[in-house]
Amino acid sequence: MVELEQLLWAVDYADAALQEGALDEVHTAITFLRRQGNPERPEATVAADRCEALLKAARGDLDGALADLTKVVEQAASECPFESARSRLALGQVYRRAGYKSRANEALVAAAAALDDLGIPRSMGRTRTKRGRPSGAARVGKHPDKDRGPSCRTRRIGAVESRGRR
Repeated sequence: MVELEQLLWAVDYADAALQEGALDEVHTAITFLRRQGNPERPEATVAADRCEALLKAARGDLDGALADLTKVVEQAASECPFESARSRLALGQVYRRAGYKSRANEALVAAAAALDDLGIPRSMGRTRTKRGRPSGAARVGKHPDKDRGPSCRTRRIGAVESRGRR
């Protein structure tokens, strides 16, 4: 029997291809997942649905992507807890891209909580970054998780001015 991790490598591949803009590669991963899906292993089919929705979003069909991702999130029992949290994360990302801030925040908070329950703080940090900042954190600059000191540009300008150049 094939382990779930071996079955769902295509999800990570599709995610990386989406980040790089290689949409044909995403389609290849979706095709692989669809071939692996069956009634006894619904995880692959649900993962393919999620990847296909993200592909729609990447192509600009945000309404279609939101409809598909909402269906995926409603099928949470068909996925393992980690993949279910990834589906909520994807839903939050597309809600945010579509301009639904409060719905995006709800989905991303749910994803962060689910990932936290699973003991996956690195992914939880990603969901917090997608929301903009950790809850309760003051908004400072564009990068709330970075050192709050002067930016590189500010330091360069200060160094140039201190040498007397303008």
